[in-house]
Amino acid sequence: MGELEVTVIGAGEPVLIIPTAVNPYELTPLAQLIAATGPYQVVEYRRRGSGTSGPADRPGTIGGEVVDAAALLASLGLVRAHVVGASYSAAIALQLAVGRPDLVHTLVVHEPPPTFVPSAAEFREACRTLLSDRAEYGARAAMERFESRLDGPTWRTDLEQLAPGSVAAIDREADLFFGHDLPALLSWRFDAEQAGRIRCPLLSLGGTASGPWFAEVHAVLARWLPHARTVVLRDADHSMTVRRAAEVAELVTTFLAEHPMP
Repeated sequence: MGELEVTVIGAGEPVLIIPTAVNPYELTPLAQLIAATGPYQVVEYRRRGSGTSGPADRPGTIGGEVVDAAALLASLGLVRAHVVGASYSAAIALQLAVGRPDLVHTLVVHEPPPTFVPSAAEFREACRTLLSDRAEYGARAAMERFESRLDGPTWRTDLEQLAPGSVAAIDREADLFFGHDLPALLSWRFDAEQAGRIRCPLLSLGGTASGPWFAEVHAVLARWLPHARTVVLRDADHSMTVRRAAEVAELVTTFLAEHPMP
């Protein structure tokens, strides 16, 4: 598997926080809040190429990310866990539940990439535009353009206040996003048949201000996963896991408490 940087906080039922793309610290405030609420042992790690983890020495695929997540749980002696993913890492979490249902006690996903919705072609074209920006401007400059469009001109100051260490990590790992994560997204396939194999309790989170692509994600997941609980926060957007981490943590811990491990 290679070495992965891992942080374990708290004690109790294991909760695996799968790190997302762009910002490896985006879910750290959420992880800390879940551990503080307890009784949970929260496991957060850095994917290949991120932090002090080993290099991303193979092509980026969601399946490869799933293999690493499963191997990490095994290395920690955890036979089952609550699993949380957001955006890019929600894709990993979904596929972990599909391929390794024995490992996933409950599943929490926040707005997985819209590669399986009616507007998927638009999303894929937007990803290709980002890759073109990288080719024209370089990874760090392309990331600056992307974040400024996404979160406004003060994104660096705003994000650093919410999740310290984020800005330096985003700059440092821009090549990982463009060279590894975007190709993984473009090759990811998720459909109704796979969704039907997810039987564990599932919480699907979103925001009303996340835009039409993610509104489609909410609708499709609700149709494919009728047993899932869908919660869409008013006026929240795709960055709600960091900008409204306390509210998200309360939703997550309430859900986990309803589905305790034996």
